[in-house]
Amino acid sequence: MALPRTLLWVLFAITAYVATPAAVASPQSGWWWNPAESGRGFFIEISDNFAFIGAYVYAPDGRADWVVSQGTMASPTSFSGRLLSFRGGQTLVGDYRAPGTPTDVGALSIQFIDDTHATLTWPGGTAQIERLAFDTGIAEYAPKTGWWWNDQQSGTGWSIEVQGDTLFLVGFMYAETGNPVWYYSSGPLSTFSSYSGTLLQFANGQAIGAPYRAPSAPVSAGTISIEFSAADKAEMTISDGTASPGVQVKRTQTRTITRTLPAPAIVAPQRWEGLFSHVRHLTSNVSGVLNDATVRITADAVTWTRVPGASSPSYAPSGSVKLRYTGTETSPAGGCTVEGEQVFPLTASDGELALLGSTYVMLVRMTLTIELITTCTVFDLTTTVSHPYTEELEILAPVGFAALGWRDAYVIDDRIRGHPRDILFPGPGITITRNWLWYFVAVR
Repeated sequence: MALPRTLLWVLFAITAYVATPAAVASPQSGWWWNPAESGRGFFIEISDNFAFIGAYVYAPDGRADWVVSQGTMASPTSFSGRLLSFRGGQTLVGDYRAPGTPTDVGALSIQFIDDTHATLTWPGGTAQIERLAFDTGIAEYAPKTGWWWNDQQSGTGWSIEVQGDTLFLVGFMYAETGNPVWYYSSGPLSTFSSYSGTLLQFANGQAIGAPYRAPSAPVSAGTISIEFSAADKAEMTISDGTASPGVQVKRTQTRTITRTLPAPAIVAPQRWEGLFSHVRHLTSNVSGVLNDATVRITADAVTWTRVPGASSPSYAPSGSVKLRYTGTETSPAGGCTVEGEQVFPLTASDGELALLGSTYVMLVRMTLTIELITTCTVFDLTTTVSHPYTEELEILAPVGFAALGWRDAYVIDDRIRGHPRDILFPGPGITITRNWLWYFVAVR
């Protein structure tokens, strides 16, 4: 008999590509460093084959210093350009003034070994650098990693990255003397979209071409708060907390900042592949009647492969989804067993390519129908009947695990829309536990 249907919504959201044997390195944007030379670092952003690179270092006299380089990538795994130093621009909370003509410091080249390791060659020699992992958690909300600025105040800006619930930023600007200077702040987000912290200034660290020297303890240069209104836009308030004789003066300035580089082109991948597994265990014990049930929804080795020659991206699926229900009821009078299982091959109508913001996703909607058979033995009387089962599993929010490296993983939560309307679970007292595993990747 036809039964009420279980509705399974699966949203496969893809934000990163997986490296395959034929693929080349895809260097990650964000903070890079040499772990043996703590105290200085490099911020690298690559977007649409264009690179913007900054080095936060120290001048020979010990003051904080920075240099930058930008230009088109020589290849997907290499960059070559000129290092430039600027002077005379806007101070931390001062009125805007444009910096002067830059000074050429020398050549910079970076050869990326893989997504997270590179060899850097510059006037300071050759150094091995790697991505800096400063938090291994899952970001509830993450602004776009990259260079941020106010487009009306060119010459100053911010290098911003969020990992887990930790924000790490450095602001590059100028001292009252006109020398370039940078300020650092890092810590947990105050809310999922805001940050407040102390701006610190370092000194006496390693200069370009000099032997390694750890910087001295930082000093406070002021405070900063950021409220992100979008992944690429924020309101920033900065206070410097300087003092004049006999009176405390705290200058404050608020700026709207956005990402400097444009977002990369949106490219639909050639294939999605992965697995899905959800297990829900339900138990209740009401008036001496013990109920126990397990619902399993699994999809192993599922793929969507792009159809060649199509005018717009379309995909042919391969694989299947299995729904299985098992349950028991026991009481002094007897017991019941409940079982149902069916495998559903994927069809072309089950998946729909959609563009959400700057990300292609595969939106999958499937209606799964199974028949549950209940067999009961009560006081030596055995009966077998079919009965309805209604449930809805719905994706609430996918969250990426950056720690998995070449693959993005996503987790789900669910809501119970109903429960079996039969001898199982006749009243209150239901306990539900859930286990899930879900990952999907896009292959270029």
